[in-house]
Amino acid sequence: MILLGRWLEPQFILPTVAALERADVLGYDSQPEARGSGLSEDERSHARLLGAVAGATGRGLEGGAISQLEGRHRASSGNALRAAVLGANDGLLSNFSLVMGVAGAELSTYSILITGLAGLLAGAGSMALGEWISG
Repeated sequence: MILLGRWLEPQFILPTVAALERADVLGYDSQPEARGSGLSEDERSHARLLGAVAGATGRGLEGGAISQLEGRHRASSGNALRAAVLGANDGLLSNFSLVMGVAGAELSTYSILITGLAGLLAGAGSMALGEWISG
């Protein structure tokens, strides 16, 4: 199957792989060691995903459609919260370190304030651009 997939287009072998996955969807239900491990749910999710991809015409499904079919990608709110908390901590710590470094050089209060504001703007722009590029 791997060689056929490399030589031919994936659409050629995808219906066969989807059919094999549908045939094995209940394979873990009868195994005692697999109960409670989530393998049965994963198998049903894979069968559903491969069936949808095999039934799609053209070049396949978009990432958003696949993430809705694949159960483990449905809950994405934790990633946004984690990114917000880590980003805020990173921004606060880097700006605090910058201001403390400049304050240690015994500059004027006005220079420390300007440095802090410049660091705040630079850090915000850097993090926003990094998040946009990664997304």
